[in-house]
Amino acid sequence: MLICSSGFKSKCVGSIIAVAAILANSLIVPVGVHAQAKTGTPLGSMVTPPNSPTPSEQDVTQAVEEIAVIGGHGSFIWSWADGDSGFQLAQTFTTLFRQIGLKVFLQLSPTGVGSPTPPNGLAKTFTDPAVQAQYLSDVTRLAALHPDYLNLATEINLMYYVDPAEFTAFVPLYQQAYALAKQTSPQTQVGVSYHLDLYFGYEEYNVPGMLGTQDFIGFTTYPAWTVYKNVYPAPDQMAPAYYDRIRSVFPTQPIVFAEVGWPSGGLGSMADQEKYVSALPKYMATVHPILITWTMEHDVNYFQVAALSAAQISILQGFNVDPTELFNELNSMGMLTATGPPKPAWITAETLVF
Repeated sequence: MLICSSGFKSKCVGSIIAVAAILANSLIVPVGVHAQAKTGTPLGSMVTPPNSPTPSEQDVTQAVEEIAVIGGHGSFIWSWADGDSGFQLAQTFTTLFRQIGLKVFLQLSPTGVGSPTPPNGLAKTFTDPAVQAQYLSDVTRLAALHPDYLNLATEINLMYYVDPAEFTAFVPLYQQAYALAKQTSPQTQVGVSYHLDLYFGYEEYNVPGMLGTQDFIGFTTYPAWTVYKNVYPAPDQMAPAYYDRIRSVFPTQPIVFAEVGWPSGGLGSMADQEKYVSALPKYMATVHPILITWTMEHDVNYFQVAALSAAQISILQGFNVDPTELFNELNSMGMLTATGPPKPAWITAETLVF
């Protein structure tokens, strides 16, 4: 799911804490949604209500309407470990997105820090038949919601990097899941997402071909480290090749940015976040992605170092990541503050033309 910068070639995953958890106790379908989605723009956002983790019904309505202010699609990531509550949220937000004309981009995160994270106390391995059956069942449930786009595994190349044996076990499972999703909802565009810096930094060019058919090539991108590690001078002065290189590998395939973020906390700032957002049309001019999904609407405070296991901390340290700095940045990825008011980046995002 979410990835944050570690420096040099790669980043580290913060997916171990579920985005779904913000609303786990607020399965509300608000009424009276009045906004209408923008058209003709690839920009959209994950849904993250203000005042999380205890948003009101009005907060949930506001969050959905806010996405329509800047873009044309809404996204929700089901952290698989959350089980049925995560699926119920996917149902809820699919309904709300459609009420205001937003395209629906559902994502499933079946791993955390590169390891399988199945629900319901199942064995944490894709070699287990019960885990395989649960995954295929849950993919079919998501496809039955008929989303416009469906990501079956967020940042799956992290598992290829961390645990190649589990990735090998996942490959045929993905292929079965893809076939089931297309059988259930033929019009849905189905694929996975890859961590951009890990993909290029470790030249994982073989990974998409190993998985098999994908209707789109998905990437996540959190490039703040390139500025704060002095690779580029400023958020709006990154080299064009940073994103253009995607087309050197995938010259014609549809490209989806499943997560895009820049922090305003940690090493980041509101000014830097705004500079990056303002430069998005320039950065994407050659790539021409069909979706650009901002990773978080509102700031949160649920990424906490105390929630990490010793093994997870060890993996982060292997990427030269300071967990405290990391979580300060993750919590500040929103273009809106935790209580609601916009940051400069949000105001800029309202006027972007791609």
